[in-house]
Amino acid sequence: MVDNQDTSGYYPFMHHNPTNDGYEDAEYFGSYGKVKIHEEMLKDKRRTETYRRAIEQNAHLFKGKVVMDVGCGTGVLSFFAAKVGAARVYAIEASEMAHNTELIVEKNGLSHIIKVLHGKLEELFEREAIPERVDVIISEWMGSFLLFESMIESVIFARDTYLMPGGLIWPSSANIFISAVNMESLYKDRINFWKNVYDIDMSPLIPFAQEELFSKPIKDQMADPTDLISNHVCLKHFDLYTLTMQQLSKFLVPVEFTITANSIFHGFVTWFDVRFENRFSPTDTTNETEQITETTTTTENTEYTETHTTTETSETYTTSTAIDSEGETLSEKTELNGDGKYVNLEGKGMGEDKKEEIEQQSIEQQSTEYSTIILSTSPFESATHWKNDIYLFENPVTVSKDQVINGVIRVLQHQRYRRHWWLELSFSIDKSKMSEQAQALKEE
Repeated sequence: MVDNQDTSGYYPFMHHNPTNDGYEDAEYFGSYGKVKIHEEMLKDKRRTETYRRAIEQNAHLFKGKVVMDVGCGTGVLSFFAAKVGAARVYAIEASEMAHNTELIVEKNGLSHIIKVLHGKLEELFEREAIPERVDVIISEWMGSFLLFESMIESVIFARDTYLMPGGLIWPSSANIFISAVNMESLYKDRINFWKNVYDIDMSPLIPFAQEELFSKPIKDQMADPTDLISNHVCLKHFDLYTLTMQQLSKFLVPVEFTITANSIFHGFVTWFDVRFENRFSPTDTTNETEQITETTTTTENTEYTETHTTTETSETYTTSTAIDSEGETLSEKTELNGDGKYVNLEGKGMGEDKKEEIEQQSIEQQSTEYSTIILSTSPFESATHWKNDIYLFENPVTVSKDQVINGVIRVLQHQRYRRHWWLELSFSIDKSKMSEQAQALKEE
């Protein structure tokens, strides 16, 4: 049995106004009770294969362990954990899909390892349905803008209530990124289209098209790397080992962008990544707090740079691995450039034969070294089902190379409907630095 400790009144403590979202939960979990949404997620190879590779390449972190899969859906992560030797897996699912997942578990002969529990984790805790603490928490909790749907709350609850000291949380950290964009192609497709439709002037519809386009973020489109017209900034870093609900519910971030070319500034694009890291040595967790602090102080409000560190408590060196759209591993020093070609970090081209050779070397290396796996929804990567979030202005702004945009971004969780979020972007531009070329672009 797990002690109640200080978790009673968990949501009222976080939310200053009493939450009454029965309808919202019914709508949310109702959508996840349908097969279609799970089909979409499972067919997202970059998403699913990243989780599979993270678990399979680090099977020693799961073997003989008790695992909790928060929001298990069809149970795919639970199956990955069971297949690498997890002793027990508690598969938590609040939607009606839980009943179907039980059938899938039985069909695959893993009922002795995977136990599907139907209900919200917080309610299962009240019913004392989970009799023990767990060594590992895995979850695919991410939504649009990373936070939408607020499933991360249940992961925090699971950590505070069930995770053993020194236990593993995957993903272990996440980052939200933002950049200024020129979305001329989108404007032409959605707005200027109405100027001439089969030789008919339908421009009276343009204001209505603009209203529909600008009233809320665009979630069904990927920005192209060529659309980005500034440096990208890490808006917020989240450490799943230390994040509290109070820290999550609202934050205010000053940002600064430098324009990289004369262009039209249509708005912003955001994306996120999550990371699968092993923070602690398998045999020593005495330096947990210091390690966690070290990893959370270098990313927020800065242009993101990948770093590798070796902790005092472990001599295991951490490498980075990414997964492409077909679920294939990109090696430690490989990324996709804007043309979709494989290049190493020194910028040299890489053919398919060389890619396969490096992938094999990476796999062999990872048999003895821990690998940090990264799942990114960046415009520089192939699309996932999350795509990007694009925020457009009603009136685009002409900008020139090296102009600086200063701004403040406020993110606030809706106090009553906690699965929804407010995003407010305020910015200013020093127009005195506008170049003649940019002025000409504006006059066009």
